[in-house]
Amino acid sequence: PHALNLDRGGIIVRWELGEAANYSQKEYQRDRTWNVKGSNDPTSRHRLFRRLHDLLKPLSHDQRYDIIDALHTWSGLQTAVRDSHRPLSSSELIRLAEGNLIEIAAHSVTHPVLSWLSAASQRKEIIQCKIYLEQLLGSLVTSFAYPYGHPNDYTTETIDILREAGFECACSTIPGRGCRN
Repeated sequence: PHALNLDRGGIIVRWELGEAANYSQKEYQRDRTWNVKGSNDPTSRHRLFRRLHDLLKPLSHDQRYDIIDALHTWSGLQTAVRDSHRPLSSSELIRLAEGNLIEIAAHSVTHPVLSWLSAASQRKEIIQCKIYLEQLLGSLVTSFAYPYGHPNDYTTETIDILREAGFECACSTIPGRGCRN
C-alpha cells in the first residue's frame, strides 16, 4: 500500500509512502545494513520505520502489539518470526547456560523503557524476569541488561531496584561503560 493510517488512541496518524511503497530486491540489498540507530534514512520507507519505532517505544506491551497487528493487517503479511531473528527457546537457553561460556542475564519481561515506568512497574518487570530465569535455569541470575541501554532509559530508582533484587551489575549500550556494580 502507498499510505499507512494508524489509529493511536482515536488519533489517526497517516504516512504517505509514495514510490517507496515499491521496494525492489536490488534496493533491499543496497540498504540491508541500515539500522534504526543510525542517523541516515535512505528512503521514505526507512523514515517511516524510524517513526514507527519512535511511536512504539513508549507504549505498553499490549499497545505495541495492537499496532503491530494493525501493521500486519495493513501490509497483508502474516505474523511470523524469521528463524534468524527468533528468541531462544527455553531448552536452548538452558543448554546455553550449561555451557559455562555465556552468562544469562535478566533484561525485563516486556522490554519497556524503564525510566518511563513507575517504581512499582519497574520492579514488576525486573523481578518477574529474574524469577522466571532463575526457575528455568536453576541458578541465580545476578546481572541485568537495561532495555534499550541508553542512560536516559533507566534512573537511579531503577538502579536501587536492581540492587534490592540482588543484581550484582547492570549493563548499558554505552561503549566503555561496561557492567557496573
